[in-house]
Amino acid sequence: MLDNVIKVLPENVANQIAAGEVIHRPSSVVKELIENSLDAGAKNIKIIIRDAGKTLIQVIDDGIGMSEIDARLCFERHATSKVTTINDLYSISTYGFRGEALASIAAVAQVKLITKREIDNIGTCVEIHGSHFIEQKPYNCNKGTIVSVSNLFYNVPARRRFLKNETIEFKHIVDEFLRVSIPNPDVAFSLFHNDKEIYNLPQATTKQRLIHIFGNNYNSELLEVKIESPFVTISGYVGKPSASKKRGSHQFFFVNGRYIKHGLFYKAICKAYGSLLPENSQPIYFIFFTVDPKNIDVNIHPTKTEVLFSNEPTIAQLLELSVKKSIATGVTITSIDFDVEPILRNPIIYSENTESTNNNIPKLRYDKKEEWENFISIKSTSKIPENITDLSLNFSTNNEKLEYEKSSNFLYLKNQYIITNIKSGLIIIDQGKAHFRINYDSLKEKILTGNLYIEKLLLPYEIEITNEEFPIFNENLENFESIGIKFKKITTNKYLIESKPFFIDAKNLLPTIKETLENCTYYENFDFESIFEKFLISLSKSISIKNGQRLYYEEIDSLINTLFTTSNPEFTPDGKKIFYILSIEEIEKLLK
Repeated sequence: MLDNVIKVLPENVANQIAAGEVIHRPSSVVKELIENSLDAGAKNIKIIIRDAGKTLIQVIDDGIGMSEIDARLCFERHATSKVTTINDLYSISTYGFRGEALASIAAVAQVKLITKREIDNIGTCVEIHGSHFIEQKPYNCNKGTIVSVSNLFYNVPARRRFLKNETIEFKHIVDEFLRVSIPNPDVAFSLFHNDKEIYNLPQATTKQRLIHIFGNNYNSELLEVKIESPFVTISGYVGKPSASKKRGSHQFFFVNGRYIKHGLFYKAICKAYGSLLPENSQPIYFIFFTVDPKNIDVNIHPTKTEVLFSNEPTIAQLLELSVKKSIATGVTITSIDFDVEPILRNPIIYSENTESTNNNIPKLRYDKKEEWENFISIKSTSKIPENITDLSLNFSTNNEKLEYEKSSNFLYLKNQYIITNIKSGLIIIDQGKAHFRINYDSLKEKILTGNLYIEKLLLPYEIEITNEEFPIFNENLENFESIGIKFKKITTNKYLIESKPFFIDAKNLLPTIKETLENCTYYENFDFESIFEKFLISLSKSISIKNGQRLYYEEIDSLINTLFTTSNPEFTPDGKKIFYILSIEEIEKLLK
């Protein structure tokens, strides 16, 4: 007869399994401990981190504290003061309620808890390592609670090996810190990492809290949102269209103070902006929903970030309406007819014989011809054959080499598309994307070959680094200096740019650095090669010809010549197609 195979797991193993559902990385610990402090009524919360939480996570609060018995019981699984009956699950108004956080943390770390209530003469200290009780003893301390979590995953080495580098793990900690500090402006928060103060947020209003976190420019960029109904109150702020971000950063939904993610509500906000957002940009928003706890279910996701609402479609409509109203009252919109083209000296069809009728009009569309030629020349040089048929190209499409003819005619469509003939048919080139590729290759060659002339600025430019961006910025200061961009620290978050490569205009450099840092803040790979690549892409795009910017024959001719000497003329550095070839066969098929 076979032996029984089902066994009850040992408590420490069961706790480690439970910990895997709750504690994914150091940021999970930070989240659970801060939420406990908030539930305890704390008004001052201090978080101390070492080595991105791998060595130490310590949360100090001035909350109500715990009794000697509660200090021991809180480490038991499913031990909670928030839920007594099944009905309590349908009216949750606190952050923690499952009673698994401290038990899960203690299962995979060395934990020391020091706590004291105001009515007690002396506090208590409990120490637990890997679910094993070490000791409990009286402790002289102030009212409140201190939880110290050391050597996270010390007894689960496989989990510890899966942790990312320090920059990435600390980024996740900052994310959780923001998710609890934003909806609780009446609580003072401070965050330290390796003995360095990262955030110091005093008690404030919601808007003041956002400005303290994201910078003074938010004072003028935020539009207030407010609407009330019998079943929900929606409040908060959205950004002006001009404040939009390339990535989905600075997007926060909260319900009853709890951070959530919600696809339907996100779509409602995007719909409210309509076509006002710049291309490839996303809105910023900080939206707070206040609803009866009985009308939401916060227990459908282990991390409690997914919430089920009653009346979700109606709430989405109310959100869209309130955001539309805020944008309409806060933004002045100018009506522009993009189909109207300016009166130009040259016709749409250009040829080699086209002559200028007004020599006073510059051929180049930039402020200074010299700056254009110094930065990147799109006119033929000794390195670029005058006749494009002389080029021996390794680049191919459809497994055949492209064979180009020197064309005397260009069809110029919408000040964006250049259409000219080649031996196999017609080629349609997007001028902005073509120039993007040219600028990228030129910039990369100059920097990688050390062909840099560093310009010391007589009037340094000021740049403000947000707390989110600071870890990446600080880690790459020397790398930026290696390509000629030197910074001087003024205050914790403000720097001066003292020098730059002479061929980069400061007006392009400042937004490019900010965009690079912002993008990398939400990027998992932080090696400088990746950051450098993003920097070059952003900078190259910022100085490239824009759609709708008129070029003349000589410029078009040189643009095409130069494009096909680049490393990859078919695609932009960010992977978009630059041109399309319409073959003779396709044309004949279309006309049949």
